[in-house]
Amino acid sequence: MLCIYYRAKHAESIEQRHAEVIENMARIGPPLGFRGIELPSAPDCGGELSACYGVKRFTKGVKFIAGYHYRGKAYEYEDHRVFDDSMTYGIDSASRNINYPEILRVHFSEVVEAFRGYRALCDFGFHAFNYSKEAKKNDPSYIRLKENREIDVDGRHYIYTLYPAQYWDALLCHQALGYGPDEVIDRIGDQALMAKRVMDGVYVLLNDDPALTYESFVAMNAKFKPMLGIG
Repeated sequence: MLCIYYRAKHAESIEQRHAEVIENMARIGPPLGFRGIELPSAPDCGGELSACYGVKRFTKGVKFIAGYHYRGKAYEYEDHRVFDDSMTYGIDSASRNINYPEILRVHFSEVVEAFRGYRALCDFGFHAFNYSKEAKKNDPSYIRLKENREIDVDGRHYIYTLYPAQYWDALLCHQALGYGPDEVIDRIGDQALMAKRVMDGVYVLLNDDPALTYESFVAMNAKFKPMLGIG
């Protein structure tokens, strides 16, 4: 699963945001872009706090959904990921139509930029869920972080889990790591499969194996988190 997140803004209506996103996505072809397919109109929240949309006749082996958070002026946002706009792809990495390594090496960062995300990740199976589940049982520092409501763990404030691929904008790097995107590259560039600047942030690819095991996921975190200074 590929997930991209954007900090919703009251000053930017859903219609304005959607028009920009669709224009950007229409320039990008398969497997993740909208070029050559029927473009979706802007969704409406109705009585809900989010408005979601999908696309028709998308790439075989790829599912897509995106959503915008409610923009009502009287509705107060908090500095938390639950107030994000989001874009999500379900990827069948075993499909013959899908070149999983190519998606992570080439296409993912393209749609991150098109959506203007501040954070993005490639979540493989239930590995991240199981990783946090183990942390809740065995890592006192993680337990303390989760109990602090002012800290958005693996959201806007703090990076605990590393994924096969991820994007962090400059603000997230400084808030969560204490340093900028260039230092991320300096610290892990030689060891990562890819570490490159995208927009004002950094896109990091650590593993592109479509058969990634949970043990390898844990080992990946154990290797790279100390390099980044993540506790």
